[in-house]
Amino acid sequence: MLRNLLIPGIISGIIAGALLTLVQQFNVIPLILEAETYEVKSEQHSHTTDTHEHGATDTNVAQVEWSPHDGNERTLFTLMTNIILGIGFSLLLVSLMTASKFSGWRSGMFWGLAGFCVFFLAPSLGQPPELPGAVQATLEHRQLWWAATVASTAIGLGLLFLNPATTFRIFGVVFIIAPHFFTNSVSITEISSVPEELIRSFIITTSFANILFWLVIGTVNGFLKSHYFESLPIQEINS
Repeated sequence: MLRNLLIPGIISGIIAGALLTLVQQFNVIPLILEAETYEVKSEQHSHTTDTHEHGATDTNVAQVEWSPHDGNERTLFTLMTNIILGIGFSLLLVSLMTASKFSGWRSGMFWGLAGFCVFFLAPSLGQPPELPGAVQATLEHRQLWWAATVASTAIGLGLLFLNPATTFRIFGVVFIIAPHFFTNSVSITEISSVPEELIRSFIITTSFANILFWLVIGTVNGFLKSHYFESLPIQEINS
């Protein structure tokens, strides 16, 4: 029984993670690198201003956090991260599909759309994808709101689509919209050094990359389960 969950989940996660990395290399990463130039300029300007105002410089060498170098190293770490995320999300999705007795690539596609809505679309409505140099609320507030939004949206979609009762569907809508009444605590509080056009392009390209990521996870999972695993005898699956 475990085999028909793990193998489709791992395969679809690897494919989705690799495809996401490919899309990011051509569409998302160039925007991040461009935004980093604005961030560096802003930090240099701020440092120069502080130096002139206080008439002194800090002689201590600042500690720089480690990050992969641009090029092959950065691409490799991005690929590894995306594959790990892809496998994790894929195993979650295939488990839910199995528990709810849905199969087939069409069902998988809708489950993938649900995953996109839960983990990306709903949180992005109140907390858009962030470029370097974009100043937002504190990390703790953003993490708490993101987690609450993901949980509330998942519950809401479950009540809305997995239960035919009207009362449950009404509660589902309430759960979906409830987190967005508290978006003020995670809104941008300062002016970003990044141009608005660059921010808009980043949001669009990131949204495209993520919906493709989730559609691949759902569709490949549904296809593999219905064609290669659910049709196998139990003895062969457990062997």
